[in-house]
Amino acid sequence: MVVLVDGKPLPDLKDNNVVFMDAFYKEFDSTLGKAAREFRKKPVKHVSNKDITLYVDQHEYAVLCHDSSAVISKLGSDMATTCHIVTLYHKDTKVAAVAHFDGPAKASATDPVTKQGMTDMVHDMLKEIKLRIRMGDGEPESIIKLELNIVCGFCDKRNLSHMLSDHLLKDFETFKSPDGFPPVQFELTMFCSSKWNNKKVEPDQEEPFNCWIVGGVVCDAKTGQIMPAQFDDDARTPVIARRGARCISEVELYPNIYSVQDNCFILRPYSYVSKPTDIPQLLSLSCAELKKKISTSPNAEASGFCLYTRASLQFIQDNPDPMKSVFSVGPLKLQAQIMDELLTWQ
Repeated sequence: MVVLVDGKPLPDLKDNNVVFMDAFYKEFDSTLGKAAREFRKKPVKHVSNKDITLYVDQHEYAVLCHDSSAVISKLGSDMATTCHIVTLYHKDTKVAAVAHFDGPAKASATDPVTKQGMTDMVHDMLKEIKLRIRMGDGEPESIIKLELNIVCGFCDKRNLSHMLSDHLLKDFETFKSPDGFPPVQFELTMFCSSKWNNKKVEPDQEEPFNCWIVGGVVCDAKTGQIMPAQFDDDARTPVIARRGARCISEVELYPNIYSVQDNCFILRPYSYVSKPTDIPQLLSLSCAELKKKISTSPNAEASGFCLYTRASLQFIQDNPDPMKSVFSVGPLKLQAQIMDELLTWQ
């Protein structure tokens, strides 16, 4: 067993997603369910660029740590509907990771892209922990214990959140450490997701629909504490349209967007896998129409969805071959700096 909840293992992984998740909710309602209900009541942290927080966009992850040389020691993400935001934390070395997983766009018994993204995130975190221990920030361990939190998602009509919850829990449970690293044990301390992050919305003269309660998270690498969060526009940086274009065009790999050693944001080169062919038409649509065309859950999208989707679509239209127009000299690297108490990227 790799994932534990107060010392208890997860239900039988052989069960299908419906049986497994039903057993999960029943088994842990008094612990994780209670924690989720309390978490949903916490005030939402409105994150601005004054908060010096690294923004992780959809289909990305980042690893960082808190120490005297770190420019940034907080990270988070938001605008998650059917998506899940995952945080990991190693208490001794103060290494933290955040990922924004979106899962497959349709029902699937397996999800190799999410599994690979999760694996890559944990591998990068283990490398950073190993480096910190060598530097004297912690003691060598026979088992590396990581605090695991899974947040966001709701009871959507297509059960995409439900399936993503199932995939992620099983992927963490079956994780195997790479050669040269101790085994990992994930201590699941928060699961405010899917069924435990759902509310019924009943608008006037419209059909009721399900919606999320918590749509974003911020994690403090100094303490490991997580809070419900919503990022201001000036905090969703840098180059958010370029990053959104990568996601829209279905590039499968989950990239690590930050170098701890260099205090540097990195956007690695990518080519579009499947870009929309009707971008001019999409850009001309109303917000409601655009949501129906692009979103997995049109009724539940965050307020900034259309603005950021249009910016990403415009970037794709203006850069039909980003390997030539954007990445001709390699990855984009931007140094994190604090100027006038604001996070900037140079």
